[in-house]
Amino acid sequence: GEHGPQWSTVVEEIIRDSGSAIAGKLFFPFQRNSRASKGFKLQHAQVLEDIVSFLAADVAISASSLLLDASRNLAKSPPSEDQKNQQYTSFEIFSGVCRSLIRNIPSALWGEALCISFLSEVLHILPLSMSTCAYDAVRFVIRSRPTSDFLFLINWVITQIEENLWQRESNVVDSMGNECESYTSDGFSFQSKLLTLTNSILTEVDDISPYSYYSQGFLQEANFHGKSTDALIHDTVRMIISRLLPRLLGSLSHPYEQCRGSIVGCIFKICHLERKLLHLPGISCRPTDVVLTFMENANMGTEQNFSFREQCHARITIGKYILGCVRWGDCKYQSRSLIRLLPTAFENLKVAEIESSDSSRLLLDAQVVKIFRHVLAELSSMVFVSIDNPADIGQVLQSLMKLSGSSVWQVRQVTAHFLRCFQGCHKFLLDSCQGEDVTNVIAAFLCDGRSEVSSAALAALIGVLAATPSREVHRLVTKYEKIASCSLPRYKSSKKRGNEDRSKSQQTSVNFLCAAVLSRPYTTPKFVPIALAAISKHSFERNAPLGVRETVKKCCRDYKRTHMDQWHLHRKLFTQEQLESLDDVVSTPHYYA
Repeated sequence: GEHGPQWSTVVEEIIRDSGSAIAGKLFFPFQRNSRASKGFKLQHAQVLEDIVSFLAADVAISASSLLLDASRNLAKSPPSEDQKNQQYTSFEIFSGVCRSLIRNIPSALWGEALCISFLSEVLHILPLSMSTCAYDAVRFVIRSRPTSDFLFLINWVITQIEENLWQRESNVVDSMGNECESYTSDGFSFQSKLLTLTNSILTEVDDISPYSYYSQGFLQEANFHGKSTDALIHDTVRMIISRLLPRLLGSLSHPYEQCRGSIVGCIFKICHLERKLLHLPGISCRPTDVVLTFMENANMGTEQNFSFREQCHARITIGKYILGCVRWGDCKYQSRSLIRLLPTAFENLKVAEIESSDSSRLLLDAQVVKIFRHVLAELSSMVFVSIDNPADIGQVLQSLMKLSGSSVWQVRQVTAHFLRCFQGCHKFLLDSCQGEDVTNVIAAFLCDGRSEVSSAALAALIGVLAATPSREVHRLVTKYEKIASCSLPRYKSSKKRGNEDRSKSQQTSVNFLCAAVLSRPYTTPKFVPIALAAISKHSFERNAPLGVRETVKKCCRDYKRTHMDQWHLHRKLFTQEQLESLDDVVSTPHYYA
């Protein structure tokens, strides 16, 4: 009416929220994802389900055919202000009718004629924005049903994926010598909708009996549950792993980003079948091992028969899969996958050495590095090592030790940051030897030739030492204080190798002592005066290069600044010689000095 657009938007939100409250927010309980679309009305589908359930079998099939014809007409509605609501209603009719049929009538009598024909016709004309509604509708149809009830749907969607999903065939070279990519005839929009339906079906592939609690309280459906035989479940899992999984893995380099995201979801849910069907005897197929082996070997940068664009797309998809394991999974079950893919994530931080004026190639390479930096940032800030498998920590540290010797400075820099966060998250799971290994690996970065790496190592070491007992830090300070004293230049040596070793020892020991001082910003343990006196000798031009001198001066200034409020108490812990050494660094030279 006369109300403004903002008020009408608020009313729309109120109606939507009330509809969600009536329908129940947790449409699919005990799952990480609930309804994918906001407009799908569960109560509409439930009303139709109950109406069709009262009819006899032959009458129900005839009535369902008429209802699905009306549903097709609604799905084909021309563009108008009510088109979206009509398409929502179309899938509400489809889900309610098919849900009633799947509960009461064998699928052989209606599956191909009604359900498959509807999806085959409507899916092509359905807008891509409505694919989430189709996702909810299909899930409602097969929710909590034995696999035998919707095996026809699994067969159909796998066949459609095999026939229509993009797959690289061969490189085509144009007249300019540039690589072109070949595509299948069908559009990416239809492929995306197919993958969305595949996601919904894979979510519901399950053995019903161990999960009877799943549906209790929802329409009292526990009375209608059947049970899939073990042989049927074995055949279904074998079909998914042998037909669907290789097709998905072969499309990791899909050109369309939305399809790559859906492919990741399908692969993750196939791997999740292990957890859901682990109780069944004779399940020997392990899709997770197949997926991890494929991704570990998918170092497409070394294969000449893949274009650069396809290499980058595949690497981005692998990064999305690792993010999916972090966000969707449980560390108890996903730790093995994350640990195995950890070296792969670090290896993809390397920027490709390409000489090209094509900005799109450079942008793709930057996207690869960006997603794997995001992956490692999320991975390092969470406890992804299971408490039940203490050997996993040793495996992670072993991988990080190998990565610390990488020739790529970006990998070494991220390794230092990763160790800092990993040690903080797993502090109480590390034993004394593992904690010492973390400290030694970070300390080795302190003398790195790249300032970015040494700065990251210094920041990481400050955090590690801050969580280390003072007695242990005191022992390490005594050790590195001796190394720092021996690294002072005493004479000009003619041996270049000896000077390089002395310079590295000096940089490592001084940075370590600075980290020990900065790890206690508001207290003065016994080792702090010793460390300050040792590093003050390296603040002179004749004793150290510019980088070491600047690090020493900054450390001393920061210590004096953070302890100034209680300096009259802190200075009592210093000897006169140690105070003079500190003053030599922090005091400003003046004319009368």
